[in-house]
Parts: sequence; C-alpha cells; structure tokens
Amino acid sequence: MRVRLRLDLLDAEQYLLIEERRASLCEFADDRISGSSARWAVRQEFRDDRLCLFFTSLSAGTHEIVYYLRAETPGLCTVLPGCAYPMYNANTRGETAATKMGVSGP
Repeated sequence: MRVRLRLDLLDAEQYLLIEERRASLCEFADDRISGSSARWAVRQEFRDDRLCLFFTSLSAGTHEIVYYLRAETPGLCTVLPGCAYPMYNANTRGETAATKMGVSGP
C-alpha cells in the first residue's frame, strides 16, 4: 500500500527530522522513498517501528514523501502519530493524529 506523507512548513527549517510510525500490521515493502521532496533527504532509516528521514534544510511550503508498506497480518490497529522537528530547536514540533487502520484476510 502507498503511504503519502505531506509536510507543510511555514518557514524554512534546518536539520529537520521526520519520524513516521509504521503500522503494526505491516512491514516496509522496500527501502526507497519517492515524492517531490525525497531527493532532499540526506539520510533515511527504515527502523523496526518507524521511518526516519533527515534533512539538512527544507524550504517553506508543501513537501511530499511517498513510501510503501506490505500488509502482513489481518486485523485492526491504531497507527501512532508521526512527528517532524528541527533537531536543534526544542521549541518547534509538529505531529500527525493517530489513525485507525484495518487489514482484511486473503
């Protein structure tokens, strides 16, 4: 399944970290990202429970990152909120809402 992450920045940010939680019923389908802002990521880490994206800088405006998940376990779950924040500025932080997700059997 395709996951589209949209980030709206009011101002340009330096040393930005985006952490996107993986749904517990899924695994990452591959270790690639795409989208209009994917090329600006200086590092990407597909961890057990989240995708971490590091940016040296991102301009103000709307940014999009796309990645893919593979559904593995049928059921219902709550996907924990993702977040974005400048690594050296503790006063700025943005979070998504938690999301309900369901996977049906074969």
